[in-house]
Amino acid sequence: MQLTRLLSVGAIMLSFYTQAEPLYWLASKNQMQLMLLGSIHVGHPDMYPLPKPVTDFLRDSDGLIVEADIRQANTLQYPPVKWTSQQVLSASELEKLESIAEQLNLNVQRLKASPPWQTAIGLQMQAISRLGYRADLGIDQYMIQQAASESIPIIGLESLQSQIDLLAGMKQNGKELLTTTLADWGENTHETECLVARWHQGDPEQLKQLIDHHDMSQEMSEQLEIQRNHRWLNQLTSPPIFSEHPSKYLVVVGALHLIGEENLIQLLTKQGFTVTRQNTIGKGAVQIDECR
Repeated sequence: MQLTRLLSVGAIMLSFYTQAEPLYWLASKNQMQLMLLGSIHVGHPDMYPLPKPVTDFLRDSDGLIVEADIRQANTLQYPPVKWTSQQVLSASELEKLESIAEQLNLNVQRLKASPPWQTAIGLQMQAISRLGYRADLGIDQYMIQQAASESIPIIGLESLQSQIDLLAGMKQNGKELLTTTLADWGENTHETECLVARWHQGDPEQLKQLIDHHDMSQEMSEQLEIQRNHRWLNQLTSPPIFSEHPSKYLVVVGALHLIGEENLIQLLTKQGFTVTRQNTIGKGAVQIDECR
């Protein structure tokens, strides 16, 4: 999905940013504190360790809040396929799919028979895996492992099943997701490097400029970003998370949800939270001018 484009790169890019920190904020209201960390969903060892204030906050928190608890993956049920990738793609798009499948050593007939959303994710994840990035080193999954090892409660804002249902429920089973993946294929590696370098640099404006370059329709943005942000806001500001008692939670969600349109930082501020950015942008950080 488009959110998976907030990915990671290897040591060469990340080594430029050793004096920088990824994006994180502290939001306070009454006796509640939320530390919000922008995540990317796959990673590389050179992304760690995370800033000490983040890991210390988790250790002293009442819980870790994530988009979804990935430990529930074995309970997933995939909705019936209404549209296959072959049905929604043009002849030229099918030809490109075949070429990419050959590059990645994937079964093209299986890809054609799969729903578009599943084909798009399969292509993206296989390409990323070949570049050496791992799902277990994505920020959210890494933090879930850390919380579980210290018996810290883990709260999912939504279920993995609801995420699958969201993708499957998009127009023509996610046609736009697949067509944009195919259209952008030649640029994916470079854009991934730019995205994570800017994530690690911790500059929200630079990162937002790069994200705004992607061709995501308003309809897709509404489904994948804005509507979810508002649902999550309701959960963060309602019991049992929000209470009259002193409490603190580390919130780890995709970076796009903290800097994109109608993001959680803006929504929390409107709800009366005092929100301050905590990360520092490294003085020695390298600007990547070719990232447009």
